Amino acid sequence: MSILLTILYAGVGKRVILIDTGVQGNSSHMVLNTPPPPYLRDVLHKRSITDAILKCEITLRDKNLSFYLIPNNGYLPEVSFSTIESSFKRIETFFDIAILDIPAYQNGEYDPFIDACDVAVLVYNPNSVVIHSVSKAYVGKCRTIPVLNRDLGVEKYKTLIEEFHDKCFIIPFDPYLPLLSPENLTMVLLNLSRKTQESLVVLALEILKPKDSGRKTKSLKNLFKISTILRR
Repeated sequence: MSILLTILYAGVGKRVILIDTGVQGNSSHMVLNTPPPPYLRDVLHKRSITDAILKCEITLRDKNLSFYLIPNNGYLPEVSFSTIESSFKRIETFFDIAILDIPAYQNGEYDPFIDACDVAVLVYNPNSVVIHSVSKAYVGKCRTIPVLNRDLGVEKYKTLIEEFHDKCFIIPFDPYLPLLSPENLTMVLLNLSRKTQESLVVLALEILKPKDSGRKTKSLKNLFKISTILRR
C-alpha cells in the first residue's frame, strides 16, 4: 500500500519520498532488489537523513515517473522524538509528501515515528481479534485513517472498525499485488483492477484532506488524473 500510494502521488506531480522503517526492508526490496547503504538506521543519529535518499524511476505507458526512497535493513536505533522530528523537518524541505512504511506492531516502539506524522493509516485484516488490537495499538496525537485490506464478506468487520472510527476505507484484494517485485513492478501497476485503482485514489484524497474539511484545493482534484496513468 505504501508503494502504491507513493507511485500514485508521483504520477500526479507530487515530489514524494517513501521511507522504509522495517527491519527486513520489505518495501525497499519491492522497489529495488539490493538497495545500497546507507540505510535509515545508519543516518538517524550520526548523519543527515538526506544522505540515504535514493531516486527511483519507472515508466508506465508513455509516462516517466520518479519518486524517492530511503531504504532500511536491520533494527533501528533507539531515538528520541526530537531526533525524528528534526529529521522529518529536513525531509519537508525537499518533498511534498513523505510516506513511512511502518511494520505491524503490538507495542509502542514506533510511536515516536507515528507521532511525528500528520496521518497514520491503520491497516486491518478481517479478523475480530486483529481489529480490537490495532484499534488500541496507537493512541497518539496524529489523525488516523482505518483501512480494511479485503472486500469479500467484510461488511461485519467494517462495522466493527467503525465502532472505533468514524469511517472505514476498503482496499480490495487484487491478484496482481502479491506479484509486486522490482522485476514485476510495472506489470503489476498496469494490470491493477479499476476497483483497486479507484479505492487507492479515494484513500489518497483522504490522506491529503486538510484539517478544515470544508476547504478544497486544486491539488486534491488533480489526483483523479491517476486513471490516465494506471490504465489497463
